Amino acid sequence: GEKLTPLRFVSRDVTLFMPNFPVNTRDCYASFDKLVANGVNPSGRNHLERAAGMVEPRLKSTLEWLRREMGSGVQLAGSGSTMFIEGHVRPAGNKEWHLSGPSGDIRVLQTVTLPS
Repeated sequence: GEKLTPLRFVSRDVTLFMPNFPVNTRDCYASFDKLVANGVNPSGRNHLERAAGMVEPRLKSTLEWLRREMGSGVQLAGSGSTMFIEGHVRPAGNKEWHLSGPSGDIRVLQTVTLPS
């Protein structure tokens, strides 16, 4: 029983990066469990980043490339292959485009978070 306090919603501009390959969620969590079982304590904003990169090596190289191209704030969004950075990386009129990354096409989408 921890007590949770709801946070006030804050709208944020975000840019999503969606590479042309998936990362299997089940395999990602299994890889995470193996890391922990071997004494590795994953850290960072997304504890699944290392595990996801082990499941799909193209994710690691794409994430490294995006960080060089867009800045160190690029993060893995969850256990899949979508990545994001807070803010928009192009003027507001450019909502969607494609990049040619190290492992192929990356769909880029600038959007705004909405309350659920």
